Amino acid sequence: MFWYLAFCSLPFVLGSYSSKYFYMDENCNREISMETERIETAKLKLTRHSDYSRNMNCVLKLKAPTNKKIMIYFTKIDIKESRISFGYSCEDYLELYDGSGTSNRHLSGLRHDKICGEDEPKRAFYTTGQYLTLKFKSDFTRQDDGFSLYFTSFHSGVCNGTNDFKCRLGQCISKRLQYDGYNQCGDNSDENRVISASSLAKILGAIAAVVVIGIIVFAVFYFYRRSRGQSRGSVLKQQHDTIPMAAQPVPNQYPGQQPGYQQPQQPGYPPPAGYPTQQGYPAQPGYPAQPGYPAQPGYPPQPYPSGEAVPPPYSDNPYPYGAPGKQ
Repeated sequence: MFWYLAFCSLPFVLGSYSSKYFYMDENCNREISMETERIETAKLKLTRHSDYSRNMNCVLKLKAPTNKKIMIYFTKIDIKESRISFGYSCEDYLELYDGSGTSNRHLSGLRHDKICGEDEPKRAFYTTGQYLTLKFKSDFTRQDDGFSLYFTSFHSGVCNGTNDFKCRLGQCISKRLQYDGYNQCGDNSDENRVISASSLAKILGAIAAVVVIGIIVFAVFYFYRRSRGQSRGSVLKQQHDTIPMAAQPVPNQYPGQQPGYQQPQQPGYPPPAGYPTQQGYPAQPGYPAQPGYPAQPGYPPQPYPSGEAVPPPYSDNPYPYGAPGKQ
């Protein structure tokens, strides 16, 4: 944000100039005096509409301030022409005269006396005196857009470093026209960003001022937020430390003993009525004894292979081989 504000302030540090607009079809057979209008540069367009009018025969005279001349630089040309066997022919056209009337010679440097087509020149043109006369003529058929150009006053003497800017080609224009986004020198030298030491000092001073203002605003905002946070914390602490009277404990009347909890007395209920005595059940008759099962006949002795001892027959004696000796 600081850098954005700093760059926004550059036009005020370096100087800027807004061009004024004039329309030729609205100033036919008139003179525009730059000194009377208090302008040093302006933009001239053939018309403010999308197409110029039919059957135009318009003459406009431009006058520079005293001891100055006029330089023009085209930004657009769209004037109707027709193709012929050996090139092009202008159906509608613009003429420029180096003087105060159409009887003067045409402006030097132009390829043709009559200007038409769509290819604007890529250079500037200069008068030798204080006046420039323009003449535009159209026929009764279709029309095109027209033209637009900048005209600027200049002098060819010694440039004043305080008020003038010296173009690369040598002419001096107003210093206010430097870095305004328009090519008033014709070679764009007035728009080349070669910053001098004094201009750099002004830029750095403007940036430093913006930074200081930003730091002050930030510090004020920070301490304001901090003071609000501290005041709110103290209020919350005070509310936390203060216990309502209804919540304070009852002082103990018996030192050394904790007061017992007394259960509130509940209203007594009448004892329940007794249940009647239950009568015993009659004795059940016994079941008859079950008859015993007959003894099972023993199994005959099984033959054993020779050499092995034959176990004694089964008897009720727990020690068929004799009672064990005492340990």
